[in-house]
Amino acid sequence: MKKKDKYFKFNINDNILVKLNESGYRVWKTENERWITLVPTRNPQEKEYKKHCIKIGVRSLAWYKKQADKKGYVEFQMWNFIEMFGDYTGMAVQSYYETNILIKQSNLKPIK
Repeated sequence: MKKKDKYFKFNINDNILVKLNESGYRVWKTENERWITLVPTRNPQEKEYKKHCIKIGVRSLAWYKKQADKKGYVEFQMWNFIEMFGDYTGMAVQSYYETNILIKQSNLKPIK
């Protein structure tokens, strides 16, 4: 770190805003549905929970698009965004989202 540069701490449990493109919405939908398949079913309670997840979790692509605000941004916890889009992010790969993200200033903490 250069002395004149000013850095801030950001907790990855805090939320960010991201603009997804059409492919990004498909990834979000696919990854959510994949997560549902990972819910264990070892006992009756887990089986019921998985049924519940399927009932509320399998949604149309249009539903995902409706989650965006008026400017086209979708809110994610940073860790969740990394987990969801990490395998889809890299040099010279298809873009799924705009690379500029929005972070609330109140979530940026000075380094002491």
